[in-house]
Amino acid sequence: MGDLPPEYSSIKKPWQWQPDDYLLYNAALKAIQNAGNKDIFVHLITMSTHGPYQHINDYGEGVYTYEINEAVKRFVQFSQQVEKIDPNAVIVFYGDHKPPLNKYFVENGVLPSNIFNKIGEEKDEDFVFKMSTNPTRFW
Repeated sequence: MGDLPPEYSSIKKPWQWQPDDYLLYNAALKAIQNAGNKDIFVHLITMSTHGPYQHINDYGEGVYTYEINEAVKRFVQFSQQVEKIDPNAVIVFYGDHKPPLNKYFVENGVLPSNIFNKIGEEKDEDFVFKMSTNPTRFW
């Protein structure tokens, strides 16, 4: 996995094919350090939590939970390092989409079933969202 330290590469699971966020954050830290006293804008898109999420009798929750915990650890390490370089740095963190865990979300009340035209058995593609959904009308 490239320049991934052994303490990270040695614990990778067989289903973790995505690049580790450490690699992205490490490259960003180098760019920030190389900027010196100049202002810098860095836009990062992480990949480590992008599935597929193996279904081990849990609709993918276990794999996603493992990956999100790992991603949070990497982000915390990154943000702490950025703060050491520049205590006034601004970090904006956002998600570009929800994970494809519709079966888990419906069964655990994260998403209401009334936002779907079709509820599937297991696969995410078996769930069909209504064409128009208004989040204020979900409940």
